[in-house]
Amino acid sequence: MWGATRAGRIAVLLGLGAMLLAGRSASLVRAAPESCSGVEAWLDYLYQVREQQDALALREADLSRDPSLTPEELARALAMVADERAALNDEFQRHPTPPAAEATRTAYSLAWELDALIGDAYVRALRTGDERLRGLADGYTEASGTIHVRADQLLEQLLQMCGG
Repeated sequence: MWGATRAGRIAVLLGLGAMLLAGRSASLVRAAPESCSGVEAWLDYLYQVREQQDALALREADLSRDPSLTPEELARALAMVADERAALNDEFQRHPTPPAAEATRTAYSLAWELDALIGDAYVRALRTGDERLRGLADGYTEASGTIHVRADQLLEQLLQMCGG
């Protein structure tokens, strides 16, 4: 994501998540009407990326339920999905974002970054047999779900603020 160590990335992600969940982002979503310029086009892009992220999540779920895959085949397939997820999120982060949508973009990006970390932790658990990594992935899953809820709330605020 930012070229930092895995532990550093996790600390930053969880710190950002705590800020979003604590409500400090409320000031970020109070934008002047002129900052709503370009929001409609950006929302179209967001919805497109959300659909792609949802499709990746479904693919991960389908792979994990496929009894014909060996653990190594499953790990390889999940790693490929994780790579696609990371590339999509990188593209999303680079996409121009209207000022009014910054908090929403940050929240979704954070949730999707955690989703990628979930996949990475499961792949490492499969390859090493380390149950602690499965526990770590479960923790990431819980955090990601909470941040997805907050991202949806921020999206709703953006829609109300900018008349979407």
